[in-house]
Amino acid sequence: MKLIFTLICLIASAVHANDIEYRYYDDILMDQFLSNKTITINGHSYSDTEFARLAGIDIQEAEYLEKLDMAFKNDMTKSLVNLALVSTFVHTFTNAPEDKRKHVLAGTLISVGATKLCQYLIEEDDSLICALTGIGASVLAGIGKELYDSTGRGNVDVMDAVYTFVPGTLISIKLNY
Repeated sequence: MKLIFTLICLIASAVHANDIEYRYYDDILMDQFLSNKTITINGHSYSDTEFARLAGIDIQEAEYLEKLDMAFKNDMTKSLVNLALVSTFVHTFTNAPEDKRKHVLAGTLISVGATKLCQYLIEEDDSLICALTGIGASVLAGIGKELYDSTGRGNVDVMDAVYTFVPGTLISIKLNY
């Protein structure tokens, strides 16, 4: 779990480091936005609803997604995802109980299925959207199963959800980057 937390922190810091480089650019955009309520970047106009505040910096939505996409394409991030994926599977199949193994397999299969379906349906190369689709599917599966168990049809265990969505998240990132 520490390795996965470290991976998330490194990705977040890579995104934050990119934000610092764009601070001056964002200040110009914010001035433009405050005067007309729209911003034009590379020929595309963005309205006020497409702005977000990230780490104290106002940026538009498309720019944030682009930065997140760049963070996933980073070689260090790819290496960390590979390491986390291998360590997750090794831990699960050497130390975890049978129930947790089933959750890992279910989360992985659901994530792979959702990711591949997204790649099939979206004709353009949009790795981030398909990665987030696979991640979302595994998170929903993990939480959904625990909600089902909470109705008295099983044993509720938060770690079951974790064992479902962590490998699903990692495999989805791996398949798209």
